[in-house]
Amino acid sequence: MLAVDVKKNVERPQSWKVINENRKALKKQRKQEKVLKELERAKKAEELAKVAEEAEAPKVNPSTISIAIPGSILENAQSAELRSYVAGQVARAACIFRVHEVIVYDDVCVSTARETKQNYDESNGSTVRSSSLQLARILQYLECPQYLRKFFFPLHNDLKYSGLLNPLDAPHHLRQQHAFLYREGIVTDKPAKQGQKFVNVGLLNEVLVDQAVEEGLRVTVKLNLNVENKKKLRGSLVSPDEPRRETGVYWGYTVRIAHSISEIFTKTPYKDGYDLSIGTSDKGKNVQGIGKHDLKFNHLLIVFGGLKGLEAALANDDKLDIEDPELLFDHYLNVLPRQGSRTIRTEEAVLVAMAALQEKLCPQNEEMEEMYKDLLPSSEDTGFTPYIQNNKKPKKRKFAEHTTIGDKETSNEFKNKLETYDVDNSITSDNNEPPNKFKNKFESHDVDNSITDNNERPNKFKNKFRSQDVDNSITDNNERPNKFKNKFRTQDVDNSITDNRETPNKFKNKFRRQDENNSIIDNNERPNKFNNKFRTQNVDNSITDNRETPNKFKNKFRTHNKDNSTTFNEEKGQFASENDDFEVVSAVHQINNSAIKEDSEDLSRFD
Repeated sequence: MLAVDVKKNVERPQSWKVINENRKALKKQRKQEKVLKELERAKKAEELAKVAEEAEAPKVNPSTISIAIPGSILENAQSAELRSYVAGQVARAACIFRVHEVIVYDDVCVSTARETKQNYDESNGSTVRSSSLQLARILQYLECPQYLRKFFFPLHNDLKYSGLLNPLDAPHHLRQQHAFLYREGIVTDKPAKQGQKFVNVGLLNEVLVDQAVEEGLRVTVKLNLNVENKKKLRGSLVSPDEPRRETGVYWGYTVRIAHSISEIFTKTPYKDGYDLSIGTSDKGKNVQGIGKHDLKFNHLLIVFGGLKGLEAALANDDKLDIEDPELLFDHYLNVLPRQGSRTIRTEEAVLVAMAALQEKLCPQNEEMEEMYKDLLPSSEDTGFTPYIQNNKKPKKRKFAEHTTIGDKETSNEFKNKLETYDVDNSITSDNNEPPNKFKNKFESHDVDNSITDNNERPNKFKNKFRSQDVDNSITDNNERPNKFKNKFRTQDVDNSITDNRETPNKFKNKFRRQDENNSIIDNNERPNKFNNKFRTQNVDNSITDNRETPNKFKNKFRTHNKDNSTTFNEEKGQFASENDDFEVVSAVHQINNSAIKEDSEDLSRFD
C-alpha cells in the first residue's frame, strides 16, 4: 500500500512545449518592465533639467538702504562711556530697520580740524579723524558674531566700554544649537589637503571647504546639512549677499569711512551709485507731504547731519562749491515737524527718520519672505539658554493630604500640621503639637510662635572650665587647666597667675639657683677652675692660694712658693727671698763646679 501511494504523489515532468511557452512569457514581462523604468528615468531627467535651469537663472539682489552718520557726534559726548553708548544706539537702529550699509563721514574735514588741533589717526596710511574711526570700529564690533570677535578685534582703547553696549541679536549671530544653512566664519590655519581649508563657523567642529583662501579672512559658508556624519562637516564659500538673496534673512550691515561728505557719493560700492538720496534737516520739507510708496529706489541713501547740521558739513568740504544742501539731495526732508526740543540728536534722528519713511519707501526689488524662519533664533531665545538638555525625568508631585473635619474631607494645602483648612474655607491653627524649627533641643517653638528655652543648654566651650547657662551667660568653674608647661606657675579662675615656691634651676651648675622672685643665690661650693690644687675660686669670685705649691724645677734643690718666690733647699745653698714671711735656709754641701755656675745664673735672673 505504501509503494502505491508514493507513485501517486510523484508529479509527471512537463513537456518541452510548455516550458518554452513559459520562458517566452517571462521575457515579454521583463521587457515591459524595462521600458517602464526607462520612461520614469526620462521624466525624472526632464524635471531635474528644469530645476537646474531655474537654479542657474541669476536672482536679482534686493534693494538696499544706506545711511550716512557724521563721526563728530562722539565728540559731543561727555565721557568715554557715553561715546561708546552713542555708537551702540546707532548700531541698534541700523539693525532694527535692516540697513545694509553704514557710512561714517567726516563733517569737519582735515584742513579745518588741523586748525582746531583735533586728533587724527594716520596708522592706516590715510588721515582719519579719531572720532570717525572709533565710531566705525564700534559699529563693526557689534555687527560681528560673538564667536569671531576675538579673532578680528584685539584689545583696543576704543572698545574699552564695549561691554556696556546692548547686543544687536541679528539673525546671523547664530547660537551653537541652531542649524542654519549659512554661517559666518574665519579661515583657520589647520592643515588640510591641497586646495581645501578649514573654517571656524562657531560649531563644535570646523567645516571643510573646497576653496583655498588666505588664512584669517572672514567668509560666508553654505553648509551641507544632509551629511549624516556631523563630525565631518562640509560646505562651500559664497558671497555675503547670498543669504539675504536666497533666504530673505537680514545678514547685517557693512561699514565704510568717508573723509568728506562728497566721498559718500564718489566712493559708493554700487556700480550705478545711489539712485535716491535723502537729506534730513529741520529746515527741509515736511515728510508728511510725500505719499505712500512714492519714493521708489534700488539703492537708497539717507544722510544725517551733525551738531551743526548738513550746512556745516557742506561748508567744510573743499571739493563742493554748493552752498545750499538742498541742491545736493533728491529730497531734503524734515522727518519730525513741530519738534518739542530745539535740537534732535543724531542717534535719535536715525530712529525717527527710519520710522517716518517706512511707508513712503517703495523698493524695486523687494526682499523675499524669510525661509527657514524656524531655524533662526527668536525673541524667546534672548539671554542664556543651556545647550545641553536635561533628560532627567521630573519628580512626581505628591497629592495634597486630606484631613477629615466633620463629615467632609478637605485637602490640606499647608505643608505642616499646625494649620488645617476647614469646610468654611477658614484656617485653623490651634494644633497643640507645633514642629520644632530649631535644630537643637534647647529651644522649642510654641503654638503662638513664641520660643521657649529649655534648661538644658549645650556647652559650646571645648574645655570644662566654662559653661553656658540658660540665659546665655557664661560661668567659670574653679578647675582651670595649667597652660604653663612647668609646675611652678598655675592659672587661676580669674585668669591670674600664681607662682609656686619651687622654681626650677635654670643654671646648669649647682652653685647658683633661682628663687621664686627670680633672684639668683650663689652657693658656697664653687668649682675650682684652676687645673692645679693650689688655687681655689671663692663665692665672691676671689682666688685663694694654697700653701703647697708645686715645684716647677726639675731638681730637688729649689722649690716654688705660692707667692711665685724661689727657695733653695739646704742641700743646694743659701738664697735670700724678697718676701719676709719666709726664711732663707743655708748650707749646701759638696757640689760640682758646673752646678754652681748654673745656680749663679739662675740667681742673677731672679734678681
